[in-house]
Amino acid sequence: SAVGILMVFVQAVLLRIVLPKVGTRRAAIAGFTFGLVSFFGYAFATQGWMIYLFLVPGALQGFAGPALRGIMSNQVDASEQGELQGGLASIMSLTAILSPPFMTQVFGFFTSTDAPIYFPGAPFIAAAVLTTMALAVFLKATTTMPEKPDIPAPAG
Repeated sequence: SAVGILMVFVQAVLLRIVLPKVGTRRAAIAGFTFGLVSFFGYAFATQGWMIYLFLVPGALQGFAGPALRGIMSNQVDASEQGELQGGLASIMSLTAILSPPFMTQVFGFFTSTDAPIYFPGAPFIAAAVLTTMALAVFLKATTTMPEKPDIPAPAG
């Protein structure tokens, strides 16, 4: 329940504050970075209580998704928004299908008696590697994007 509460807080409260102040590109970079921090934290946690330390950066990785969707939606015409959102939903569904068996296999391999090293945190390292690759692609694709905030602050 703590994870859910943190995620709701990030998406319902913090996004409204952070996106207008830092812009979508920086928010996405922050989300990727917080994700990396949480993945490495989970991977190397040696005590159960340590997981709780990484719940906050884990929730803050929630900046990435909305920022990325905002950047992508700004790149296509209004008439193509449905196609973009459908494509994004398809990709998210595909990853939701493929990720659990992949990560389960990684976990099983690194906790088996035949493992080169016993490392139950290996799936989180795999997630960190994939996140690093995504961040590298994002940085390359957005190098010409302005760093200034590109979302107006809410009126009020």
